[in-house]
Amino acid sequence: MGNWKVGKNKMTVVTDSDDGLKESTGHAGEDAKKYYGGNLICESIWREKDAHLIAAAPKMLEALQNLENDSNQIPEHAWKLVKDAISCALANER
Repeated sequence: MGNWKVGKNKMTVVTDSDDGLKESTGHAGEDAKKYYGGNLICESIWREKDAHLIAAAPKMLEALQNLENDSNQIPEHAWKLVKDAISCALANER
């Protein structure tokens, strides 16, 4: 997955990883790094604040996955939100 961040033009999200990205598309490799500021995750993001939210997604997923509720300290409705968010994020990995 690599480190995600907002790209050079503030309306893209890029990563330092090239895992699964094809250089021939122009979205990865040296040309992408020069143009976007990294290997492209997504572009044409309308608002800069949305780009920051998308860039934070891997860190937020990791944080949610590391939550524990063994002693049921997290209210049931909030724990359901956590589990649903994780399921949504990993839906394509099943």
